[in-house]
Amino acid sequence: MTYHPDEFQHPLDFITCGQAGPEPLFDRVTADFLLQSHAELKARLAAGSSLLEAVSLGPTVPWLWRLTFSTIGLALSATGEVVRCERHTVALRFQPDCLRSTNRFEMLRHLEPARPYHPNIGASGSHAEGAVCVEIYPGEPLIEIAISLHELLRWRLRNYDHRDALNPAACIYGRNHVHEPIDDRPLFCRRLAIRLEPLEAQP
Repeated sequence: MTYHPDEFQHPLDFITCGQAGPEPLFDRVTADFLLQSHAELKARLAAGSSLLEAVSLGPTVPWLWRLTFSTIGLALSATGEVVRCERHTVALRFQPDCLRSTNRFEMLRHLEPARPYHPNIGASGSHAEGAVCVEIYPGEPLIEIAISLHELLRWRLRNYDHRDALNPAACIYGRNHVHEPIDDRPLFCRRLAIRLEPLEAQP
């Protein structure tokens, strides 16, 4: 299976690569899994409209990604107000042992907006800044991870206990103000091939 990394398209691509460090060594089984996940996601994106832009940044293996979502979520404005936000970027890196174990805090890093507002995303300026808490299972395909992140960003997935939240203030805000997902769109939409036949003339 031939792999070609995507060209850098955004300043965050350079930041993602700089923070991730050098490409690890992957055994053949893990490399094949990553190549298959890459092919599946690219095919899914090509099959229809999507709220996801996925850029593969690994030089020889698709282990490092910039995932930018057009999912509607929440962030804090410069004045501290809770506002709707339609662009969220998460860096994702797979580790060499990702088929056997996972550590979400090593795999995921929230990059934008600068002040995200969600119970499961570390608040700006906190000790957990940039951390993302979402369940990732060993061997979980990239598509499923992207869907979980979409569900998180739109507040369908969230922590309800402020004592255990990465952002306690967002958790309390959500309990009081967010009673359903903020965005009702699916991450992936399929194109429908609709063929219109001309009506036959009535006698």
